[in-house]
Amino acid sequence: MRGAQAWRLTITVVLLILSLYFLYPTLRLNLMSEEAKIDRPDLVESLSEKGIKLGLDLQGGMHLLLEPDMVSMLSSKATKRDNEFILALEETERLADKQDRDFTEVLPSTFRRKGLKLTDYFANIGGSDDEIVNAISKERADAIDGALEVVRSRVDQFGVAEPIIQKAASDRIIVELPGIQDAQRARELIKETAILKFQLLCMDKEVENFVEDVDKVLRENPELLKLAYSEELPENIEEEPETPAETTVIDSAVEADVGMTTAEADTALPESVSEDVSMSDIMAEDEEVAAEETAEEETPKEEEVTTAALFETDSGVPPEELPFGEETETVSRPFSSLVEIEGDVILVPRAEFEVVDRIIQIPKVREKLRKTELIWGARDEVIRGITYRFLYLLNDEVLLTGDHVEKANFGFGSGTDPRSAGKPVVNLSFDSEGSRKFGRITGGNIGRRLAIILNDRVYTAPNIKTKITSDAQITGIPTLEEAKMISIVLRAGSLPVPLNIKSERTVGPSLGEDSIRMGVMATVIGALVVALFMIVYYKAAGVIADFALILNLIALMAGMAAFRATLTLPGIAGIILTIGMAVDANVLIFERIREELKAGKTVRAAIDAGYSRAFRTIVDANITTLITAAILYNFGTGPVKGFAVTLFMGIVISMITAIVVTRFIFEFITARRQVEALSI
Repeated sequence: MRGAQAWRLTITVVLLILSLYFLYPTLRLNLMSEEAKIDRPDLVESLSEKGIKLGLDLQGGMHLLLEPDMVSMLSSKATKRDNEFILALEETERLADKQDRDFTEVLPSTFRRKGLKLTDYFANIGGSDDEIVNAISKERADAIDGALEVVRSRVDQFGVAEPIIQKAASDRIIVELPGIQDAQRARELIKETAILKFQLLCMDKEVENFVEDVDKVLRENPELLKLAYSEELPENIEEEPETPAETTVIDSAVEADVGMTTAEADTALPESVSEDVSMSDIMAEDEEVAAEETAEEETPKEEEVTTAALFETDSGVPPEELPFGEETETVSRPFSSLVEIEGDVILVPRAEFEVVDRIIQIPKVREKLRKTELIWGARDEVIRGITYRFLYLLNDEVLLTGDHVEKANFGFGSGTDPRSAGKPVVNLSFDSEGSRKFGRITGGNIGRRLAIILNDRVYTAPNIKTKITSDAQITGIPTLEEAKMISIVLRAGSLPVPLNIKSERTVGPSLGEDSIRMGVMATVIGALVVALFMIVYYKAAGVIADFALILNLIALMAGMAAFRATLTLPGIAGIILTIGMAVDANVLIFERIREELKAGKTVRAAIDAGYSRAFRTIVDANITTLITAAILYNFGTGPVKGFAVTLFMGIVISMITAIVVTRFIFEFITARRQVEALSI
């Protein structure tokens, strides 16, 4: 065997062995029975990891198109915010979507039409409309780049196999999550802003004074109470907070550093609220003091009258015109009769939640929040069989943010405290600066309660028992899956800009199965037609070309498995195209061989001349196609990339099989005996 034949044989054998090696996991996985897959989940996971990955259109999943919430972004950048400003931003967003134009193009004209000046709201970023628009465009581009990395980090930690996350145009992000099962959780994970804050709760007396102030406002303005019950809100009331649907029992704890256990971080519910826990745990006071305060707060209830009588007496509104009318609040306590005050917490019965939520959004009520703010608890709480929601009055000073969180791990609480032991928690570790700040905060506020707020919901409000310089712990999380999601978004960081889902497409696995079946059928039919044509037209030489074609398909699928490429529906189209291109090189070679045979050359000489003369043409044609495939991969989106990958790999492999494998077969046949004629 000549040297050239030896290396052609080596390439052919190595190609075949490597193809079978990389295809083995995929073949074994697909040949396993459903019972075997259930019995060996570890093996299934291992084989799936090494096998051919299926894209979104084949195995199902989610396709999301995200865009920045420009209204929220610009509201946070503006030097002042009023109702006209917000309405102008919202109209800009609507017009941009309707006209399919860029937000920044529509912004100046919208403001001029409404008689507003951009410089009145964004003087901090520019002195003219052009400067402001350019600054906003740059801010948006930077925010999208940052959001892209945050979303990618979150999705990677969520465990989605082969996700596609990339920019589309200048202000949009495409996210494809193949095989995703929990669509709602994935949606929440991507959109979650992960704003973590630490703020102190106000003292008991401040809470009592605020409730009394709200009572006074509603007594002096009974029409506002009527408005709250009628579910009609003034235009300048802020957006209503989201109302969670779940009802669970929440616990709270902070993990101390030196010798402090989770059990020592007492965060129980008030004694008057639950028989299992005591208010003294929350307030770090003994039971006698808590009992005295509870006794002082208890006063005989005033005589109840109907709400209709209240309005008839105070505002002259006839009872028949009221939106409600049963016996309800007392005349002097229109707000406090709806809630219960337990120390530094306002407990709102679930039945009164919506009314209370609307009341606290009334501008005259919010004016009573002097350097304070109201934030709802993260979950409903069941106390003595009654469902409550905690409403916290907090100092508006943010003492620490999630920017200083270095690590966030989810798991189960440990220790002897039954309120956190064995329940889902998120453990937080701070960087050096965060640890110093946390130490100062806890050291200077011993005896106070510190609220841990995530996305404007209080998850935990533990009592500070001692100075803490290391870790904190978020409890009150109902499920381990939610704890996992919280830890992911905290580790990945906050989104630099809120994201809206512009479009969403969910592909079911049944559609993927249909696509695979039809794609395989098209591939088989295409291969059979090509193979039959080669046999009919080129006879024995066509059989050799068909053998190379089969090896080409095997090597192509093995290559996709080896390089962890994702097979998509356009990718199957690329495979079908590759089948035609694979025999194209053989057609050029065979036609050259025919010409040489007609010129009177021997079979061996004709074969050598045919391959050598067709080589340049084959390389030139395939290089141009490779360049096209590379461009498609670089600039295309998911499906286009799938097509480009299979096309690129198919071309490279087809050149090897056409130039090396088929020539080795011809040389092997002609070297063993003297061939006078060639069936071609």
